[in-house]
Amino acid sequence: MIKGSQIYYFGNVENLPSFLISRLQSATYGVDRRSTIYRELGNSKTVGEVLDSPELSFDIESFDSSAAFEFLFAGVNYSAAATGTSVTIQDLVKKVDVISPFKETETEGASGYPSVFGVAVPGITLEEITYSFTADGEATLRSSARGSELYYIPGKPVRETFVGNGIATSFTATQATSATPPILTKFRGDDAYFYYVEVGGSRKYLADDYTENWNGSSLVINFLTAPPSGTLINVIYGVQDTAYYLQTIHPDTTTIPEALKHGYVSIYLNNTFLPNLTSFELTARGTVDYKRELGVLYPLTTKEIPEVTGTLRFRPRDRAGFYAMLKRILNITADRTIHVEEVAPNLPIEIRLTNPYTGNIIKTLYSEAIRLNVPGFEARPPDDLEPEISFSCPTSDLAIYKGAKP
Repeated sequence: MIKGSQIYYFGNVENLPSFLISRLQSATYGVDRRSTIYRELGNSKTVGEVLDSPELSFDIESFDSSAAFEFLFAGVNYSAAATGTSVTIQDLVKKVDVISPFKETETEGASGYPSVFGVAVPGITLEEITYSFTADGEATLRSSARGSELYYIPGKPVRETFVGNGIATSFTATQATSATPPILTKFRGDDAYFYYVEVGGSRKYLADDYTENWNGSSLVINFLTAPPSGTLINVIYGVQDTAYYLQTIHPDTTTIPEALKHGYVSIYLNNTFLPNLTSFELTARGTVDYKRELGVLYPLTTKEIPEVTGTLRFRPRDRAGFYAMLKRILNITADRTIHVEEVAPNLPIEIRLTNPYTGNIIKTLYSEAIRLNVPGFEARPPDDLEPEISFSCPTSDLAIYKGAKP
């Protein structure tokens, strides 16, 4: 039996250090490969079936309360970033390569947990990210990313980065040797050792853009045109070798808590604490489209400008508390009748996540302008009244800070 506790998920972007996606509660690689059945006149049977290129999704749910995941898709080194560093939701456009080694055993040896099998999912683009906070649950991050390639590797998956100098056309894979030979795959029916090759963010293809050579002791990729100076060249391949992972690769709970409960999530509207909340959910979604071209095996992915929307629920203590919340939505102080056609002004909102072990703010979400809508409500005996308020961000403005917002 293979358990979820045996599978790692490492995110890789550009030439930054590999990042363990931590506190994962679920992770799903979904593959959708559509097909077309063809018929012809005079034929009582179908002619055949043609498969389209696959569309892949990578969906996760995590209790990670840091901003490390968002920084990954922005191409920022979270570990090296100073407290107060931020990225915006529009920055989360980097293509990420995910490597998932499988532990061979759940017993850690002297060198760590051995792994001789893994999965590589290159070039995924983040489509949606949701932050969910409830009074009865944990602070949760859910996300969905899209791509088109997945490789099951009966060995050690390797992702390696080279840097072009404008002259060199050949680069040698450092982990493919006579002792750890590379593992073949098939590309358009031909043998291939490099599964994925990206130059300056652009997917490259065997024969069209490069050739490769394995002589029994070294694996070399030869580009038909020298990559420009400073260009990053990312490749993925597999070798017949064992990888080892120590238990200590998982972050300590004083750095990233195992989970955050309701008492450590504080929400401020227009710079004032928002009381009586029972849930808050914010989603940023930029639809990823697949663009196909003649002669290109895998589709390109493009991402629309993300839209930021959400909902919150509150439990008013009494009639005065209910009315006070309605006034806060509209940012008014006078007592007057409120009607649902009123358009609320744009107000700043700030969500602070606090480390229960240190008291420090781990992450801050901030938008300068959200617009809340006057709600309806549902009453049920003997339940408490909990109106739900929807909101949107007209400017798609959302910043994610490491630590507190300066």
